[in-house]
Amino acid sequence: MTIQLRVCNVLLQWTKKYPADFLPAPRVSPTSNRTSSPTRPSPSTGEVPDDVWFLKQVFAFVEGVLAEDHGSMARQIRRNLVRKREVASHLRHLPVLPVAKIPSDASPDQQTSISVFKYPADEIARQLTLIDFDLFARILPSELLNQSWTKGDAHTRARGVIALTKRFNAVACWTAKCVLEKPTPRARAKRLTRMIEIASQLLALNNFSTLMAIIAGLNKAAVHRLKLTFKELSSRSRQKLTDLERIMSAEASYKNYRTYLKSSIPPCLPYIGVYLLDLTYMEDGNPNTLGLRINFTKREMISSVIRGIVHLQSTPYDGIKPADGLLQLLASLPDATEQVEKVLWEESKRLE
Repeated sequence: MTIQLRVCNVLLQWTKKYPADFLPAPRVSPTSNRTSSPTRPSPSTGEVPDDVWFLKQVFAFVEGVLAEDHGSMARQIRRNLVRKREVASHLRHLPVLPVAKIPSDASPDQQTSISVFKYPADEIARQLTLIDFDLFARILPSELLNQSWTKGDAHTRARGVIALTKRFNAVACWTAKCVLEKPTPRARAKRLTRMIEIASQLLALNNFSTLMAIIAGLNKAAVHRLKLTFKELSSRSRQKLTDLERIMSAEASYKNYRTYLKSSIPPCLPYIGVYLLDLTYMEDGNPNTLGLRINFTKREMISSVIRGIVHLQSTPYDGIKPADGLLQLLASLPDATEQVEKVLWEESKRLE
């Protein structure tokens, strides 16, 4: 009986503290470019995704064996499971963001015609935050184990991390392209000022992820070398940019950023790169075992980082409402590729 109670308590705490383990993984049909989950044979349908099979097994155990011997605890566990299943159902019915992409080879005039800059900086920042937080919230704890995002099968093992990283690079390239599409130094300085205003608004929203992406875009060689453009930038904008770069600086292992993040009140969108860096150091710098024993200190350190991420995922930006036209434009940014980087560099040299 004591062993049964311990097992029940483990299951209760598991469903309560680690709900992501009980949410179905994202999946897609072969015709859509979305990802799918591993499957196992089923007498009725032929195949059942592993996560669905797991949930069915848990429900069967809770409503069968557990309900007979420990009814009160079974009801608590079932409530936890039902609540998580309702959340998963809600996520599945959320509208998919539009993905009609702006051609990466579009001319500056074409890109200007599709510009997002008729909207104010604070609204652009809000919509960027909605899009990027959605990607952040879909990262599963299992993706952060054993440096899954660095493996050859990362697109299967760490879908969420890869998606957010891909988005980060797309925003950085878009930032550089927005500056370079303007024909004169003064016009580019004006656009640069708008990007700095957007970055400031992102900081006000505690969106460090997209903030870092915009700073990365402004520090690309194709933009950073534009001396005539930066000469036209006002001292106020220049100081704002310096302050933002200081906050997100990698100096002293991102000391300023870590301090700022720690004092921030959720909702908050952290820069995932720092977490991945910490996890990498923890994995590489500590052995899995100490003699014949598991190195639990290492596991506790890794668990602490993952818990921090899960905590921030649990508080969404409910106060931000989608602005359909702008959301569509910002959700449709072209992917960052070597060809795009080459085009940006050539355009930069042509301009100055």
